[in-house]
Amino acid sequence: MKSFIYDTIIISPIPMRVFDRVLSLLRLESGFVYVSLGDFSSAVLGALFWLVLAWVLNVGQYGEVNYYIALASVPAALSLFGLNTTVIVYLAQGEEEILYEANSIVFVLSVSTAFLMAFFNPFSSLILLSTVFYSMSLAEALSRRLYWEHGFVCVLSRLI
Repeated sequence: MKSFIYDTIIISPIPMRVFDRVLSLLRLESGFVYVSLGDFSSAVLGALFWLVLAWVLNVGQYGEVNYYIALASVPAALSLFGLNTTVIVYLAQGEEEILYEANSIVFVLSVSTAFLMAFFNPFSSLILLSTVFYSMSLAEALSRRLYWEHGFVCVLSRLI
């Protein structure tokens, strides 16, 4: 087997062919790369945020922040009613009407749920609304194949 020497690194032709194939595949599937990098970066930034928060807050405050976010997360998931996934599938197939119908249903469900939650905790109701609207906007970006924007919004949301 013949090998090439590049700056004291010996590279055989077989790994180079594999590497070239991977690069060509990534060029073809750039949407996959943008979405994956955006989601991975978002997860890393989220983990760093929670680590910094754990360092800054005491145990009681940290638990209280988690409680308020969890209090909003369950009703947010129920308010979405799975329509974010529906938007991703059907809007990608060209059915524009589904977007308006799904957004209307989610809007009514989330605002009514947030109104009820506001009596118990106004902060959690704001988290609920922002989570629902964020999820629907990400679903629309994915379904319209705006992969770079999706990755950018994921990272930007964690930075804010």
